[in-house]
Amino acid sequence: MEPAAILWVFIAAALLEFSRLGWALEDNCTGTLVSDTLPVLVEQDNIHRHLQRLHGIAHASDGSRMVSSAGHNQTIEYIKNELSNSGYYVEVQKVDEIVPVTGNATLIVDSHPFQIEPIGWSPSANLSNLPIVAVKEYGCHEYDYPEDSKGAVVLVNGRGCPFSHKSVTANRNGAAAMLIYEDEELTSSFGGPSSSYVPSATISTKEIDAMTEDRRTLQIDHLMISAKLQRIHRSECGNDENTLMVGTHTDSASATVGINDNASGIASLLEVATQLTKFRTKSRVKFAFWTAAEPSLAGSKHYIRSADPEELRKLRLYLDVNMVGSPNGALKVYDALKLYHGYEGRRRDIAPPGSVEAQDILKNGFHVQGVDSIMGTGISNRSDYASFYTANIPFAGIFSGANGIKTTEEATQFGGTAGEPYDPNYHQPQDDLSNINMTTLVMNTKALAHAVSTYGKGFDEFRPNAIITGGAWRYTTAVKHSTLIMKA
Repeated sequence: MEPAAILWVFIAAALLEFSRLGWALEDNCTGTLVSDTLPVLVEQDNIHRHLQRLHGIAHASDGSRMVSSAGHNQTIEYIKNELSNSGYYVEVQKVDEIVPVTGNATLIVDSHPFQIEPIGWSPSANLSNLPIVAVKEYGCHEYDYPEDSKGAVVLVNGRGCPFSHKSVTANRNGAAAMLIYEDEELTSSFGGPSSSYVPSATISTKEIDAMTEDRRTLQIDHLMISAKLQRIHRSECGNDENTLMVGTHTDSASATVGINDNASGIASLLEVATQLTKFRTKSRVKFAFWTAAEPSLAGSKHYIRSADPEELRKLRLYLDVNMVGSPNGALKVYDALKLYHGYEGRRRDIAPPGSVEAQDILKNGFHVQGVDSIMGTGISNRSDYASFYTANIPFAGIFSGANGIKTTEEATQFGGTAGEPYDPNYHQPQDDLSNINMTTLVMNTKALAHAVSTYGKGFDEFRPNAIITGGAWRYTTAVKHSTLIMKA
């Protein structure tokens, strides 16, 4: 089997640098400086062509593009070919790691089935005839757990501390398994393996309400959590000055074609990258295609872990693109002022400086398309921006919704059905070509192109303390439309 890969794309057109002494290197590149024309060039037909190709790749690989599958490897090859045909140079670096690649869960209480989702890195379990015991507070401390937690399935609020901490604490108190109730979008993960976790899954508050209605005590008939680990190979690279990085993930969940999640992000980045070749830029624009995001955000985490500090210093901003064509979606940007506490990753009261400004640039990309108000979605650290947030690198991003519920306000503004999921086929086999709202996808891609053109012209108006993080000289030569992926 060919290795899975993280593909990085560097557009290094006309990089202009200044040292601390104020000396400048000459810009030797020619061509038109990137401008507001870039979003206008975005073509729906090009985006749809990418979706069709990725749909065909998945169907030729048992209906999936999950990491390490033939479908995922062919996805990487497709991205590489598209970029090479646009004049990009591509190299690949391979790295080994074990990640959780599949998982499913079943819960039956008093003969009624309820929908749950396994947490990434959870141990497997097959349990029957156990009581459910509600835990006080947030389950972050051993004293939160009542005596009858021993041998029971504990029910815990999702707030207050990382899920991994809750699972370890539940294990110390003798719990057989843990259900965490929450209403956040995207799949949760412990972030890595541990022998101290109890089998754990998430459940929505809607399911909890249905489960507890007219019941004083709860008895589990059957709880099954299944998890599988697999060794993967992946690729990554990067080393440019004064860089804007734009990223999306390449893999699907195990049981799905993965068109909205996340062929939509791939198609969006490929279209912006292709159109950007018609311009020169003053700053570097790097496109990153991450692998193994579905199970554990492995690609972006590895980059942050292994990159030289000087390389990270050069990253001025990361823009995340995830699920940008949801069929019942809304136009959303990550809200740097709406940080959820108690989830995986580094937790602070504020996002890294510059994040709010970048968020506003993305909003402007929608405003010029005639959208007056853009919704903010909270920071839950469940997409690849989390790796950059942890490293204190400014970030922003676009997202049209996953398994969350569309509000009445969103339905009024963007159309669709209130009270229903943004993507009713999230992680399901039905996430195919019929599961895309092309209007939403094109508008998201144009907003992304607006941000790329803004920062491609430079970071002159970007908050200074988000740029100057060291006293080292910075210099480079001008290289037009190059890509680099380092090979181990």
